[in-house]
Amino acid sequence: MGHYGRIAALLVVSALFAALLDVIGLPAALLLGPMIAAIVFASRGWEWELPKAPYQIAQAVIGLLVAKSLDPAIVATAWRAPWLFLSTALVTVAIGLCLGWLLARRGILPGKTAIWGSMPGAAAAMTLMAREDGADWQLVATMMWLRVIMVAVLGSSLAALLGAQHGSHLAGQDWFPPIDMRHLAETVVIGVAGLAIGRVTRLPAPAFTGPLLVAMVAVYFGLARPQLPGWLLAASYLSVGWQIGLGFTPEITRKVARLAPRLLVSLGGMILACALYSLVLARLSGQDLMTAYLATSPGGIDAVAIIATSVHVDVPFVLAMQLVRFIAVIIIGPLLARAVATRMTVAAP
Repeated sequence: MGHYGRIAALLVVSALFAALLDVIGLPAALLLGPMIAAIVFASRGWEWELPKAPYQIAQAVIGLLVAKSLDPAIVATAWRAPWLFLSTALVTVAIGLCLGWLLARRGILPGKTAIWGSMPGAAAAMTLMAREDGADWQLVATMMWLRVIMVAVLGSSLAALLGAQHGSHLAGQDWFPPIDMRHLAETVVIGVAGLAIGRVTRLPAPAFTGPLLVAMVAVYFGLARPQLPGWLLAASYLSVGWQIGLGFTPEITRKVARLAPRLLVSLGGMILACALYSLVLARLSGQDLMTAYLATSPGGIDAVAIIATSVHVDVPFVLAMQLVRFIAVIIIGPLLARAVATRMTVAAP
């Protein structure tokens, strides 16, 4: 099979995996499906590097997508008790930091990789930033997506046990909506401006964080609202999924298989620690247990959003908690990774 034939086969297999994951109700299926397909192809020795431009566009689109969740209801919810949201964000980040330090201390993973892989937040964002920071991003991606899967399964199971699930499914974006040329132009301007600002200011993962920050300001002040049709989101998730998955060479795959048992145990411990803290959050906030659990859950904001809209919970509260933590990780994540990596290097004999 020639080069283009393999690309076509990868596209077909990606669609099949994504459809299968969507049928069983797993969040972020359009991202996980292509990632798994790319891992299968790369682990069998196929080498192909995704062109840089589509990958950067995909990062910008994901940044715009996260920024769109900043609606007035979420901001108002966080503003009513800022201390509660900030303290919860810091506690969950501290749990991830402790796990990362433990993994690095025991020599299971290098310092940067351990910290990035243990950071609670959007999986795609953390993987992108880890790669920019020089961490072993294939292992970071493995840790992130293992946690996404575990959170999705446990969240759905807990909802069923508590009788909170009402059976609705988040339909997501319309695949081919009518195009509003004004909103489309605003989206392009925000993306291009954000990318330029990200590069000039040397933000981590500038193609993602630049458009994210510019779009958050534009959305909050009502200046613009990005238009992101379903086909564009699907293509962006496909690009990011492929970029992550194609890095899993046979050597990396063997390393992941060797570490899998310890990673599963450590990630399970992280999820358990966050779940225990949700009991405290429920008491302090007056929220029900399911709302508190999803608010502190260390899965990606997109995956948690899908679960939250499928159960009887306070959705603005959950998304506000997730967004505050996401911003905290974006700001302090690189500093923590470098500080811990430096400290572990100095402490090594």
